[in-house]
Amino acid sequence: MKLKICLAGILALTASTFAAETPDEEALKNIIRAETECYYKADADGWEATWKHDAEVTRTFVDPSRCDRTVGWSGFGPETATYLKLGKPIPMELKQDHFIIRTGGNLAWVEYRQFLHSPGADPKDRRLSHEYRVLAKENGEWKIVSAITTDPEGFNPGPRSRETALNTVGYQLLGEKETKEAVEVLKLNASLNPTSSNAYDSLGEAYAADGDKALAIANYEKALALDPKSESSKAALAKLKQ
Repeated sequence: MKLKICLAGILALTASTFAAETPDEEALKNIIRAETECYYKADADGWEATWKHDAEVTRTFVDPSRCDRTVGWSGFGPETATYLKLGKPIPMELKQDHFIIRTGGNLAWVEYRQFLHSPGADPKDRRLSHEYRVLAKENGEWKIVSAITTDPEGFNPGPRSRETALNTVGYQLLGEKETKEAVEVLKLNASLNPTSSNAYDSLGEAYAADGDKALAIANYEKALALDPKSESSKAALAKLKQ
């Protein structure tokens, strides 16, 4: 009898593990994927359509050097949409897996792992993040009401976390218009990570913001020498050489 009960339990667990995806789970995954795909395709309307637009939505980024949380659609939605409308699509390969989905009524909680990778680039340059979304159903459609992005690799000791931390500080300084300080931080990052295309790409951006066109070009060229398929470096270099 005990054996039969044990076998029945194993069979039930196996059946639930491989159960077919429900329509809600499929819809949730589609909305989550569309949010990221539309962002990199510079599709502002598509990106906006994945979000609920009210004062309660939140967007949070967490890494070793920051925890930025914005509350309210007006705090990040219109600005992001404008950025996308002015920008150009960035080719990006996207993989999302390890989904954990919980639904209850018109609310859903989704956890998943996400990889972003430039087509043809060195696999080491892929970006891993752990993502969390809360979604609400409106008129039969799921909309994102809360998003949290965490950088798990940045919390691990080692060269990659050091590079990520310095790069983040550099961009924070750029955002605060402290361009010369940003250049110094990103110069250090490039010297510590001489094989990183991204480090030179960031340094090129800092030099461009500081008005040093020649050094901006030189560093973007170094970035391309390390990663000839970097679309961001190609675009920035073409713009500087116009």
